[in-house]
Amino acid sequence: MSEIAKRHRVLLSVGITEKSAISVGALWNTNLLFDRDGTLLNRHRKLVPTWAERLTWANGDAACLRPEETDIGNYGEASIY
Repeated sequence: MSEIAKRHRVLLSVGITEKSAISVGALWNTNLLFDRDGTLLNRHRKLVPTWAERLTWANGDAACLRPEETDIGNYGEASIY
């Protein structure tokens, strides 16, 4: 994914299923954000799976829960109304 973002000079947001390195049974719904140089800017794990997803996916850890500044604006910034 990094090479694709770099080769095409695009911001790349990709949804993946992430496996745990320490637990055979833990999976996360994860979004990866790469910048135009192919650098991984952020890895956001879905915080709370829906009721059906809980059979398979684990709760996220909020370790990377922050907006990223990009050349097209902030990515992942929550709007408050």
